[in-house]
Amino acid sequence: MFLTRYAFSLLFITSALQVEPAAEPIAKATWEPVYNLEIQLSHTSNKAAKISSTVAAVLSAVSATRTRIRIAEATAKDRNRTIALEALSIALSQKEQALQGDAATKNELAIRAAAVSSTLRGRITEAISILLLGDTATTGTGYCLATTGGTATAKVDITRLGCDQSLTQLSPEDKSPDAEHMSTTGFDKIAAATSVYSDTGGQSNKCTMLNIGSTAATNSFNSGTLAAGLIKITGTTTGTLGSYKTGLSAKTRDSTDLVKAAFYDATAIKNIQLAQYITDEIQIAKAEARKATLKPIVAKLLQQRRPTREQTQRDRDAEEMIDAVFGTDTEKIPKLWEELQRKQVKGNQADPNKEEPLSGVSTLSELQEVLSYYEDFSRKHAEELQSKIDQLESQNSQKDVKSLEQICNSKEDSKTCNDDKNCKYDDTKAAGKKCTLNEKGKEAEKAAEEANKEAGGKDGKPTNTTGSSSFVINKAPLLLAFLIL
Repeated sequence: MFLTRYAFSLLFITSALQVEPAAEPIAKATWEPVYNLEIQLSHTSNKAAKISSTVAAVLSAVSATRTRIRIAEATAKDRNRTIALEALSIALSQKEQALQGDAATKNELAIRAAAVSSTLRGRITEAISILLLGDTATTGTGYCLATTGGTATAKVDITRLGCDQSLTQLSPEDKSPDAEHMSTTGFDKIAAATSVYSDTGGQSNKCTMLNIGSTAATNSFNSGTLAAGLIKITGTTTGTLGSYKTGLSAKTRDSTDLVKAAFYDATAIKNIQLAQYITDEIQIAKAEARKATLKPIVAKLLQQRRPTREQTQRDRDAEEMIDAVFGTDTEKIPKLWEELQRKQVKGNQADPNKEEPLSGVSTLSELQEVLSYYEDFSRKHAEELQSKIDQLESQNSQKDVKSLEQICNSKEDSKTCNDDKNCKYDDTKAAGKKCTLNEKGKEAEKAAEEANKEAGGKDGKPTNTTGSSSFVINKAPLLLAFLIL
């Protein structure tokens, strides 16, 4: 009777102390490709940062290039050179606007890719960090992540890979997941597996954390997914590695699956070629100074200045201007840039009238200050010119309107006629015509007619003249007004 009671008591105590058998640890063949994916996706996050910084640098470089060209335009003395530089400034402005649109698109993609890839990486890292807690017991050799063969913990391997470390900042680089890990249809190493476990064959090497089932206070959980669904746990001895090797789309984004969304974004980031973005100012200027780009812009500027000329003539004039200033194939740009950098400019120093070479003006804000100085100077000069023109027109408004030919015809004797630099006396001519235009006078009248045509005159005749000075006045051609003063 005593032995029976003893045996029963021993059985009861043994049953109370017995622990539910733990699950197998996760095999290296399962966790390693998942964590290699985390490492590969770090390249996506870093390239996303590189894209944003590169686009910003290009925008700044184009803006600086355009500002330097505008300074060259504002200080140019040759009329054709001014028009050509104005056209290049317009082309650079168009380039800047296009880049702003491109930057908005690229930045949106980069931000999303960095966020999604970082989220997936975080889910993977957190899953590994939790599973690593399985080998922190003070007694026994249990662990949840196994080495090859399943006979030891993978903690050392994981530490060596560094995939359990927290991400605190991005390191911009032009690098993407390699072809071994990411193809055009999926993440190549994330292939379906029938089991995620490693059979260690020993109770002491099991993972209690993965002892799953439906009994509360006995099992850790019933079933679930780890690392955003890359690893699925369905039982103490069953589980699968997610299948993301094929069937993923790089054309249609699946926003319901984090892994698929990360693949789409990583592919889009990988396909962006950063070599297309140029930050060298000379190369930027050369790219926009090509004849195919500038010719229609120059022709339009000439149309504003020479409205009566035929389009074919304006096109020829445009080509000649471009060739003269930039070269037939932009070969003159480097020399032009060198001259521009040596140019002494004002407006940037504490004393705005103090000169310095443009090469010493480096930031965009400083370049804007220099440009503002010359634009203000040009504005004041134009106002002074207009004031003088208005004054001259007022002085001559009461006088008879005569052409140079009429002025000469009005001179009756040879001395008075020959004293006028534009006239010559010919006694063989009829009365009233003996004093006529000489070659210089003919050239002057022709020049006046051309100027009037460019200013929009209908008949090509001078608007106003005065007898003693052979002065031709027109509202538009400022240069002509001062040449004949």
